[in-house]
Amino acid sequence: MPEDVFIPISKFKMILIAVGALMFVAGAGPLLIIGWSQGMGQFLGWLAFAIIDIAFFGAAFWFAVSRLAADSPALRINAAGIEDRSTLISPGFIAWEDLASWHIAQVGFQGMLCLVPVDSGAFLAKQSPFKRFVLARNVGLVGSPFVISTVSLPINIQALVIVIDAHMQSAHPNHVRTVIPPD
Repeated sequence: MPEDVFIPISKFKMILIAVGALMFVAGAGPLLIIGWSQGMGQFLGWLAFAIIDIAFFGAAFWFAVSRLAADSPALRINAAGIEDRSTLISPGFIAWEDLASWHIAQVGFQGMLCLVPVDSGAFLAKQSPFKRFVLARNVGLVGSPFVISTVSLPINIQALVIVIDAHMQSAHPNHVRTVIPPD
């Protein structure tokens, strides 16, 4: 059995995310000024846009700062399964026996490791209503509710695949469940 693996958050990447998010939050002020200068009809649209800006990027800023202060790892990989806490809306824990397969999905320039549960519905049913809603969108986008992005991690997708595949094969040595995509 491979050793337990604890992958921390990349402090450098979290600082970049926090600074970028803070810049977008600060950018909401000029949006309101532009909208105000164009009259009340235009202002309400710009106000809605500014509120969405502040809510989304404010949450990203809060997440980055809270992860910088936290001591817990972003990913825990052990004999029982994998626990993901690397994103604002992380899927949590999944046991190896609950995994059907994995694949890499490419969204834009970002590769994401998708762990496909045996029963996605049962996996989603364990989540809070908001998290269930967001993770269900992942199913439509990349085919799995359990998606690991390496944006906030200090390793690349290929290194993560090697670690996860070793643990999954160890947990189920007679059952090849991985899907290795072509290079």
